[in-house]
Amino acid sequence: RHIAKLAAIYNAARDEYNDEDAGVMPIPRNPFRAVKLPIPRTVAGQKSLGVELVQRIIDAVEVEEDEGIRTALAVFVVSFCTMGANLAALYAARPFKGDVWVYHRQKTASRRDDRAEMQVVLPPRVCRYVALLQGDRRWWLGKLHDLNPKAEQITGRVNRALRRWCVREGIEPFTFYACRHSWATIARSSCGIDKATVDECLDHVGTYQLADIYLEKDWSIINKANTKVLALLSFQVSGSSSSGSAE
Repeated sequence: RHIAKLAAIYNAARDEYNDEDAGVMPIPRNPFRAVKLPIPRTVAGQKSLGVELVQRIIDAVEVEEDEGIRTALAVFVVSFCTMGANLAALYAARPFKGDVWVYHRQKTASRRDDRAEMQVVLPPRVCRYVALLQGDRRWWLGKLHDLNPKAEQITGRVNRALRRWCVREGIEPFTFYACRHSWATIARSSCGIDKATVDECLDHVGTYQLADIYLEKDWSIINKANTKVLALLSFQVSGSSSSGSAE
């Protein structure tokens, strides 16, 4: 596993500093090319949950009485409906007009020319769950800030709430990050969406870095993929017409 991590760091450096088009290759060789690297294992609690369990999470939001658990389940649903948006991005999101949420994935924004931008069309079915999370109006999902006012602690709070729900329901515990695994796996396995599009939906760089330089981003492709995934599930849509605005 350590050699795989070293290879990942080395390849990231080559991606950062090499420019094949300009002929600038300060890191020309790949010493790991001939090395058989171990396949990374899925971290415990981050596996794909499958359509049935994701549906169970969606259904649980409406009947959950514990406010902390309800908030955790609701933000899980919002993340799933926005193609596995990271908790950090959801926590930092400010109210906005319209039904397109534009954000930059914090984990990779500083390392990419496009600042890891994402433009997600909010499906009508997510509005109900966004409304449940609108507390402090300075934020898009204010109840996340009610749950914990410190950004660096919100993941722990959400994961603990999810674990409490899992234990109570007799489900193997999972973490919030399982949302991204679940969306990606369902998109690929249940909807037949190609891997390159799944990569884009998760805001990954993927394997087409040179093509990305020349191709103009077509956000409709990833949002159509999201529509296919969400069509497999049933959502409670009554009770709100809210989109990105806190009004």
